[in-house]
Amino acid sequence: MTSPMAKDAKRKSESESITFRVERNVLDKLRSEAERKMESVNILGNQIFKEYVYWHSPAAEAGMMYTSKKNLVRIIVDEYLRMNLLVRLK
Repeated sequence: MTSPMAKDAKRKSESESITFRVERNVLDKLRSEAERKMESVNILGNQIFKEYVYWHSPAAEAGMMYTSKKNLVRIIVDEYLRMNLLVRLK
């Protein structure tokens, strides 16, 4: 099954021009990233917009949240220890 982002990338879609005001430090970082990836700032911007539309926004609506790997490991280990303790107490 292909993702909506992959489908958008494969099909030729109509585009529309729009102008944004971007803080200079953010734009400098975008330019550096685009250069590192050997892409245009336009392509990088479209990737960012698609990622927001197809992932971040729906994920937030679904109640998903971000956490660090360190926190995730802590949660899993705590749950594992709790379950082992419950099994031993039975």
